[in-house]
Parts: sequence; structure tokens; C-alpha cells
Amino acid sequence: MDRREFLGWAVATPLVAATGASSWAQEARPAAAPFRVLDLSGSPRERGRAHGEELRDRTRDFSQRWRAALQVPKGWTTEQYLERFLRDNKFQPVARRLYPDILEEIEGIAEGAGLPFESVFAMQLIDEEWWYGQDLAATLAEGKGDKCTVVAAAGVEGAPSYVGQTLDIPSWTRGHEVLLRIRGPESDDSQLVLSLSGVVGANGATRRGFAVCVNTLLQLAHRRAGLPVAFVVRGVLEQPDLASAERFLRERPHASGQAYTLADRARVVSYEASADGVTQVTVPDGARCLAHTNHPLISEHWNEYGARWKRWQKQQTGGTNSELRLRAAERYLASETVPLVALRGALSSHEPRNNPICNHHSPESSGFSAAATIYEMGDAVRLHVAPNPPCTARWSTIEVD
Repeated sequence: MDRREFLGWAVATPLVAATGASSWAQEARPAAAPFRVLDLSGSPRERGRAHGEELRDRTRDFSQRWRAALQVPKGWTTEQYLERFLRDNKFQPVARRLYPDILEEIEGIAEGAGLPFESVFAMQLIDEEWWYGQDLAATLAEGKGDKCTVVAAAGVEGAPSYVGQTLDIPSWTRGHEVLLRIRGPESDDSQLVLSLSGVVGANGATRRGFAVCVNTLLQLAHRRAGLPVAFVVRGVLEQPDLASAERFLRERPHASGQAYTLADRARVVSYEASADGVTQVTVPDGARCLAHTNHPLISEHWNEYGARWKRWQKQQTGGTNSELRLRAAERYLASETVPLVALRGALSSHEPRNNPICNHHSPESSGFSAAATIYEMGDAVRLHVAPNPPCTARWSTIEVD
């Protein structure tokens, strides 16, 4: 089934009755979360300081591992590389102008962990360092950023909507997964965010009834004076509703090529963001399901790497890893099963063979599926989460309260 056929199926086929999804979720709900849940409240600086203090040793260890994994050019020291990375890019002034609260939260993390602010700020820029290091090395590095898989299903006939992903990240991050439960001053201002030690967020959901998951798109244009991905994720989650979150995505200057897939109780939407603009992934009217991996589905805002990726793509028999993962995910979403079961099946899949959706750190990949998250938007907002590998893990369910 190709993508056009799949989307046509999604228009025509009802997914499940509401009772099926809720009863499955209840049966599959263990008592404890697989990762530490860190409760954060108060002002941005207070939240950050609590984060840094509670995870002080872990944040220091994460910082050391991140620095050791940097793409430092031959003959340079890590300090020289980081100094140039921050000097060449204007992420900090953009963040201070557009999103000072998160910058203040990062300052609090640095204070709590006893680390220099510049170091903690830099390690928020994981996506940005990927393309910066690639540009500096002037190498293609096929497969870098060929990682996360996103799947989503919109609600029908009163059933919940779902959006989920594998968080595929470098293997040195193992053990640094954390769930941030962030409580704001308003009763509905509560978020549950999957993150890493000392980092402000990777994906998440808000009690206001929507969630966001992401895919790296290194092929799209990037900007040295844009808003980094981690700031965009948290900015989306602070919006009052899905429509406002969509406006936030469209109006911000993006530092990195990234796909943002969002869902609320009724809809699933996906946007491919780049330095040159934000393009909505179009699906037929009434389509309920969506999958995304690590290549653009609709955006034409290609960068130089993207042009080379296109040429490389033509040389791959049967398709690139990203394309193969997309087809595999769509096959699961096209099944006539409970959406939550279908999403779990997709995120636990061992397709494609050489670098599967559920990645156990295959020889062809330096990364692994650190977690699988599925956010459920129904009468309540819930997170279904599994540690690596999700294919054998015991899933837990946490309510965003």
C-alpha cells in the first residue's frame, strides 16, 4: 500500500468504537512509570533550579557525555568548538526575545546543577548541533537524524485521539530519560514532558487537551538566528489550544528542519518547519491517521544536504531507512484494530530490518529507541510510555493532571 492509498483508506475506514480504546487502556495500565517523574512548579527559574538540584549528578554526567560525543573537527578542542558553535549561531538572543521564560528555566537548571549557563544552554541544542557539525565538516553523513518515528490517529465517534513516537537518540544518553510534570499557576496549566537530564523537553502533552511529537528533518533549510527545537516544543505546549499551537508553529522563525505532529481530542495535524517557512502536511478531508519519519513529505524548502540526500535516495534499492520506516508504520495504522494497539504495534515494530522502528541499537545505527510515548487525548489526557525496547517493555500510563 503506498502513501496515497493509505491516506485514502484512512478517509474511508472507521478506526474503533470508543469503548474499545478505553477498555484496552485500563487493562494495560501498570502502577509505576518506567522513568523518574520530576515534579516542577513555581517561577521558571524555580522550576529550573529544582530540576538542576534534583538531577544534579545526572545533569553533570549528561553534560560530560554530550561534550564527548560532539562532532569536534580535527585539531580543535571541545571548548573551541562550543565557543564557535554559540558564536556563529544567534539562538540565545532569539530565545531571549521570543521565549525568555524557558531561557530563565535553563539558567535555573545551570544554577541547580552547578554548571556554567553556556554549557547547559548549548546542550539544549541537540538538533541544531547535528546540522551545524554537518555543515562544518561539509560531509553528507547519510543516516544521521534517521531516527524517530511518529504515528497518530484522530478520534472518531467519541473515541480518543492519539499521537506517539519513538525517541531515537544517541546510545550515550541511556539512563538519562526523565518525565517532567510541569505545573503552572492556572488549574489547567499542567504539562507532562518527556526529556533528558538537564534538558527542557523532547515531546509532551498539556492538560489543556493536546500533545506534540517531533521528527528531525535535516534535509530542510536551517537558520542560525532561529528558535531551537526544544524551545518550540515547550512553546507549543504553553498555548491555550491546538489552533493557537498551530499559529505558534507558523509564526516562529525556526532554527532547524523539523516535523511537528500535534493532536487534540478531535484532530491530528502535522507541519514541516524550516528556516524558509512552515508547510502543513496535507491529507484528504476526513483522514484519521498519519505517520511521519525523517524525510520531508511535502516541504520543498531543501538545503544543500537535502539536495545531496535526494541523489543518495535514488541509489537506495527499495527506499531509504526513513521511507521504509514510514511504510512500516502506515501498514500498522491501516489495520482494523484499536488505535492504541495499532500505535503500540507500530512503535514496537522490527521493520525495516537493518534499522527498525523499535531500535535496539542496531549495528547500522549509533542510536536507540530510548522510549516510546503515546499521548491519549480523550476525556482525560494520558501518556502511555515504555522504555527501550518498547517491543518487550511493560507500558505504563500516567494521567496529565
